[in-house]
Amino acid sequence: MGAPPAAKKSNTVLIIVIVVIVVVGLVVAGTLLALSAFNHAVDQTSDVSMTGASTRTPAASEYSMAPGTGMTYVQVTVTITNKADIPTAISDVWFQLQASGTKYTFTPYVNTDTYSTTMPVGGSVTFKVSFEIPSTAIPQKIIYNPILGHSVSADL
Repeated sequence: MGAPPAAKKSNTVLIIVIVVIVVVGLVVAGTLLALSAFNHAVDQTSDVSMTGASTRTPAASEYSMAPGTGMTYVQVTVTITNKADIPTAISDVWFQLQASGTKYTFTPYVNTDTYSTTMPVGGSVTFKVSFEIPSTAIPQKIIYNPILGHSVSADL
């Protein structure tokens, strides 16, 4: 009886580490390219235009959580046009509503079919964006305020 055969070294851990590094590198590179393209698309106010089409108060059947005491939901329908030479990402979380001089952020509690999308070059997208505001507040302006680039607003 001889000595037992030497155990084979497993390269599995090394392979996994290499794969993870490559995937993370690709994700980081893709994210940087996307942010660069997005920044280019909305860096100039003239690249994106917006019009506020209408405001309305959603019915109780349209939201998943009732507004707080003294508050109401307002849904604004806006149209954004991409004047840039590349597609532009749009998300409802980048919208604000100015009502009676105060800015309010998007609320996810009103059901809508518009959350985020990419506008093609020269294309327009109509968005329904909802906000929770005091019942006595009067909507004045919708503001598109992307992470990168300049904000664009439209009077209501």
